[in-house]
Amino acid sequence: MGRLFSQANNHKKQRHMDCRPDTAEALRMFLDTITALQSANDYGRNALEALDQEVGWHRLL
Repeated sequence: MGRLFSQANNHKKQRHMDCRPDTAEALRMFLDTITALQSANDYGRNALEALDQEVGWHRLL
């Protein structure tokens, strides 16, 4: 029983480690998006143009 618990726990940890790069990439994109929108708001720029220039629609899609 202990061995099964240990194996399940190890699989759970491995799945978590496998997802970390994807999660980090999504969070970086989110930060870049928020920064671009904040910059557009601060300087009176068009938000959609700022997103296109600073983040890029290819990343957002």
